[in-house]
Amino acid sequence: IVAGAASIVYFAPQLIPDSLSFLKMPEKRALNDLGVRRLSFKGVTGSFIKTAQSGQLFVVKGTVTNDYPKPRSFVLVKASILDEKGQVVRSKRAYAGNIFSDEELKKLPFQEIEKAMKNPKGKDGANVNIAPGSSVPFMIIFRNLPGNLSEFTVEAVSSSPGR
Repeated sequence: IVAGAASIVYFAPQLIPDSLSFLKMPEKRALNDLGVRRLSFKGVTGSFIKTAQSGQLFVVKGTVTNDYPKPRSFVLVKASILDEKGQVVRSKRAYAGNIFSDEELKKLPFQEIEKAMKNPKGKDGANVNIAPGSSVPFMIIFRNLPGNLSEFTVEAVSSSPGR
């Protein structure tokens, strides 16, 4: 009987009733959540924009939603450009909340655009204390891309707990 009970505790702890929870093995905690497991993307698109200042730009934009039960801040997003073989040609990171209108992209020097994409708080603090279920827009801008592009990918890199 003892061996049977021990094997249930070890191999099938889901069969132990809640009233005997002290017999259950402690659950393993998730290792190092970088704050990306519960972030989701919507409306992700990529488009080219011709500018007089910076030449042709490729703009990846969309929204990232906080699916955590508590607020999140400083969401960092990475976009990768792939060639026809699926190999990464170029990748870039930018903080969410730093977006530009098409007119701004056409007027601003590329160095200013890149500097703004590195602002962790986002424009007007848009990337701070993102409430559960809320979304924040993101934009990642590339220039001087080679001609053999096929597709792009987007992923969350990190976020921090909000207040």
